[in-house]
Amino acid sequence: MSYQYDLFVSYSSDDRPWALKLYDDLKARNIKVFLDQNRLDIGKPWEPQLAKAVQGSQHLVVLWSGNADRSQWVRREVSYFENLNDPNLFTQKGDSRRYIFLLLEGENRAYAGAQGIGLLKDAGAYQPTAADKGAGAVNAGEWQDVVSKLDHAIRDDDPSIPVPLAILSMTLSDLQRIDPMEVLDVGYPSLNSLLQNIGIGSRDDLLQYYGAGRNDWRPFQDTRNIGQIFDSLLVDLNNGIQDPKFRFRWDPISNDFWTDINVARAARDKLLSRPSVIVIDPLSLYDDRVFNRLVALSECFKSDRSIIMVLTPFSMPRAIIDLGTLVRNRATPYFDRYWDPPVPFVSRSATLGVNLGYEGDLRRLLRESLGEYVQQAQPQSGAPFLRQ
Repeated sequence: MSYQYDLFVSYSSDDRPWALKLYDDLKARNIKVFLDQNRLDIGKPWEPQLAKAVQGSQHLVVLWSGNADRSQWVRREVSYFENLNDPNLFTQKGDSRRYIFLLLEGENRAYAGAQGIGLLKDAGAYQPTAADKGAGAVNAGEWQDVVSKLDHAIRDDDPSIPVPLAILSMTLSDLQRIDPMEVLDVGYPSLNSLLQNIGIGSRDDLLQYYGAGRNDWRPFQDTRNIGQIFDSLLVDLNNGIQDPKFRFRWDPISNDFWTDINVARAARDKLLSRPSVIVIDPLSLYDDRVFNRLVALSECFKSDRSIIMVLTPFSMPRAIIDLGTLVRNRATPYFDRYWDPPVPFVSRSATLGVNLGYEGDLRRLLRESLGEYVQQAQPQSGAPFLRQ
């Protein structure tokens, strides 16, 4: 069955700021959302177009709070959606229509078997005394996790293209086990020496950028972790691609990658089999496990399907950002393809370098560009080098 909307958002008018925020972010993910932005007064007839919108929506999400619990409109919308389906359907894995309760506060005992997303409730983000109930002050990373979780919940039959993603980063406990004064080898500074040189300080100053999981790592001294950053990048990549089967989704490597060498080999083969992304935290190379897993993926460096990113542990200096903004805005359209390459990228263009900060950048750019020219003029056997 085809539906007019992917999702119907049911909410109390007192929680409108949350509903509007959710609507905007889901729309940015190419999700078709019905949101009644003019909640009707209690006691007025339930308008037929609302019933039609519920019926024409594949899934229903309820912003659950004390206000929603007391709202006749929320109860009617949930009840009507329930009556459209087998009452037990939403508890079955693989069902085509779902009830999803986004918990702002309180418990929803009547639908305890339905899928619930409690991240905002657990974080205490909902503030009943605030004018917008906390929607305007919610932590950006926590909110992004909520939207991403909801996005994934309604895309079980997602036809998009899976992109294997490997995050090579240590955890907080890994970092705490590293001796910050140990010199790894001749020519390699201790962790504390390096951190001092790059302006971070010491290992104790670095701890705040790591967590219990590898996806908790926060590069660039960002407020978001690496998982949240790449989720945003994916939304931007998919924006404007209308056909769902040509959109992309991350396919993260298994956690067993870190403990089972056979799983690591399988992950390497998967990364080599299709376009894939490997993200490296350079400071995590002080951790033997991360270094060993990088070695296990060494074949990916010879594959033109691999996208390998080494991210800085510090934010880019403001001067560099401002110079880049000047080039991007003042020299448009010449640099538009550099900043926003089209998808798909089908035609060739000049090799560009922006904000080249030292002679090594110049050397790398020349060797890549002229080396490719030589390769085209004199074809050689073997795997092509990765373009960076």
